[in-house]
Amino acid sequence: MAETREQRQQRFLQRDLDRQAREQQIIEKLPTLGAQAGWMGGLMAPSSGLTDYFGLYPQIPTEENMIPTERLPSFSENIENKRYMDALYQTMGVLGDAAYASTPFTGPAGIITGTTLKGVGAAGKAIKASKSKGIASLSEQADLVNKYARDENFVSPTIETLINRAPKDLKGKQITEWVNASANKGVKPKELQYLGIDEFIEANPNASIDEVVRGVSDNQIKIRKNVTSGDDSPVLEFLESTPDTDPLDGSNFWQYRTDEILGDLDVPVADGKTMIPEYKLNAQDRARQELLDHYNQEWRVNKKSWDEVPETMHEEIADSLAKQEYRENPYEMIEVDGLNNAFGGSDTFALGNEDVGYSIFVDGKRIDTGDVPYSNTEARIQLRDAMSREGYDFGRIDGEEDIYGDALYKSYIDNNLPGGENYREVVFNWENVPENVGGMNYSSHFDDENQIAHALVRDRTLENGSSSLHIDELQSDLHKEGSRQGYRTKEAIELSNKELSKFNSLIDNEYENLQPIIKKYDLNLTEVDWNLLPGDIKASAKGKRAKDYVNEAVSYWKRRNSFSELPKDLNDALMKLEDAANSSIDESGKLFKMVPDYPFKDDWYNMGIKSLLVDAIDEGKDAISISTSAAMKDRYSDRYHKFYEMLYDKKIPSAMQKLAKKYGGKFEKGSLDLDNTYDWKLGREFFPETAQAKQQLKNTETNTIKITPEMREKVLKEGIPTFSAGGVIGNFPSRLSKI
Repeated sequence: MAETREQRQQRFLQRDLDRQAREQQIIEKLPTLGAQAGWMGGLMAPSSGLTDYFGLYPQIPTEENMIPTERLPSFSENIENKRYMDALYQTMGVLGDAAYASTPFTGPAGIITGTTLKGVGAAGKAIKASKSKGIASLSEQADLVNKYARDENFVSPTIETLINRAPKDLKGKQITEWVNASANKGVKPKELQYLGIDEFIEANPNASIDEVVRGVSDNQIKIRKNVTSGDDSPVLEFLESTPDTDPLDGSNFWQYRTDEILGDLDVPVADGKTMIPEYKLNAQDRARQELLDHYNQEWRVNKKSWDEVPETMHEEIADSLAKQEYRENPYEMIEVDGLNNAFGGSDTFALGNEDVGYSIFVDGKRIDTGDVPYSNTEARIQLRDAMSREGYDFGRIDGEEDIYGDALYKSYIDNNLPGGENYREVVFNWENVPENVGGMNYSSHFDDENQIAHALVRDRTLENGSSSLHIDELQSDLHKEGSRQGYRTKEAIELSNKELSKFNSLIDNEYENLQPIIKKYDLNLTEVDWNLLPGDIKASAKGKRAKDYVNEAVSYWKRRNSFSELPKDLNDALMKLEDAANSSIDESGKLFKMVPDYPFKDDWYNMGIKSLLVDAIDEGKDAISISTSAAMKDRYSDRYHKFYEMLYDKKIPSAMQKLAKKYGGKFEKGSLDLDNTYDWKLGREFFPETAQAKQQLKNTETNTIKITPEMREKVLKEGIPTFSAGGVIGNFPSRLSKI
């Protein structure tokens, strides 16, 4: 069949689009190619061979990581991990350095020899890096990281290291050995216990790197942030309409259906129907019948055949039919009342319906919210959240406070640090806690069962006028309890079971020793079959039954002998059994008091700061800040001043300094704006010299990370590992997900 003019135009258009796409790919990769050329040239420089030999030379730049932070493995690491070709390339580099150094004696021959040796070594390393690095080529690694190691802006450091650095030919136990050898070189030991790599390899002894990554990726720690807003957030009112045209470009919503109908009508029949697929003929018949029925109904004419319908009206009828179909289930447009007048914008809305879902637009930009909302309520919520992330003030949706209640602790913070706006309470929960770890609520503050920590935050202004996501308090009830009672780790459970076994064996011995004395005094007590007892982590079942047995023996004796004292031999034997029982009960009670083995034991505050830092970046804030111990001690008491000072004045500032340095931010010690906080109109130099004023001045002290453009770009582009111990954090406001 001859190509029509329309088909030829479409083919030319597609050709041009393909060419433009290829040109764009080349343009985008030019910086990477230049960086890789510089990396290659660096390997040719004098002394670079020794730098590489000792593990100090950076990895090859990639499109995703133009300034690598990781180093290539040293010579000893390559030998240890059986990467003998890598070690050979390093040896050539060192020999090349030696040849360069000999030029005062060898002249040009030394330069030629050095260049040859270093060139072979550098070329070998470059080829290996581009073809064999990790479980995929460099061009595929970013996709794999995004798919298996990254969630929003957070990256699992261990899985990322497996993807980017592990030799692709490793299998089974070799992977375990490589992971252990790479501890603290990308692989995070604290993350390993939760990923379950050893268990996966044990179950799949011939697993490849790729299979391990896929198999354990779902075990990454995911944190759900449950957010409750304060009662100072405005209640948003919404406007709803059913538009016929796209609010952004003015096109009607049924044009695609008009085109479909016309496309079905235009099946050619010139050379006979036998050359046309049956399904196309059926589609043509259906389209003609639909248009004919619509024509007879719309124009109120006597029933006509298709041949009587004017060809000049085909498009008009198709458009009318498509419009009718659309209006049977139109799109719904949801806007915030007053937004246009207040902000001058007209392009912020949710658009769709419950069948196709809703799309979210803020300032004319479509926002990918992750989960498509399929209800009016969800669309309102996601529109509100998207607006908040794009810089609009956070607002409550009518009815939310009735379902979840207002924030609980705002009044406590306001007592000594009022001001600011958009107060909210954030609870960090372990979303995918394994069944064998379980959960329990150790917090007296919030009801969330699997919580790790919580933060009380609001938007505040710093003394220099910049905006900040400010943390008024950051606490972990769970890890505070864990530091007191210990954690129910695998090792702790094994040790406790070992101790329980020892005490229960002692119960058996003392019980057997007691039996002759029981018979001597004819107490006629029921024999105990310990094997029938169920397990009980609250207290040793055997210990409880042994105590019951002792109490029964004492009670029986005293009833029968008019409450007379026990004979010494009976008393001593019963006391030994009771001591063994108490030891067993205490040991099992100790295990019960232990906290489940949750992550971030040592640096839960670091996890919280990193998560809230991403929020601050998403919201366009200039900084993230946190109060010092002065505000805590004034708010509560000096009783726990050592704890407050250690956490808020030492540990948290240290973590913030490291975070700022790593991502190009700027750590500062500063203060909140006095006017924004206490509504004082005077500057600091005129602040009144009263005790209250001095205390308020202390309360405004902050530790701050200034979010520089470099930090913002780096966090959004590269992601941020949450663990000194790994993990994944996502933003899921609980009140929204529950509606």
